[in-house]
Amino acid sequence: MKHVLIIGGTGMLREMSSWVIKQANKTMLIGRNKEKLEQTVPSGYEHKVHYQFIDYRDTLKLQEGIQHALEVHGAFDYVIAWIHSSAQLEIRLNVLSITGGIFRYIFWK
Repeated sequence: MKHVLIIGGTGMLREMSSWVIKQANKTMLIGRNKEKLEQTVPSGYEHKVHYQFIDYRDTLKLQEGIQHALEVHGAFDYVIAWIHSSAQLEIRLNVLSITGGIFRYIFWK
């Protein structure tokens, strides 16, 4: 894995996120809670991870954060997103459009 974007991977997907970080060359973690994001990164792998502290429900900030990551770090090879079923359909579709449909795997709760 080269470059992975993970949205909301600090709860149920925390172990999977930690595994992905170990496998990927670069990982962008997006989440609301700085402490939880930092706890998700395995010790010794901090240099491979970039953070964005964003609530995915704020679609403008999410779009800006992902666009910035694309400009600085290049395209994503994989996108993993944990978006709650309580999220409006518009938010789910925005995540799909923001990432440009370049994801291979996406998780929906």
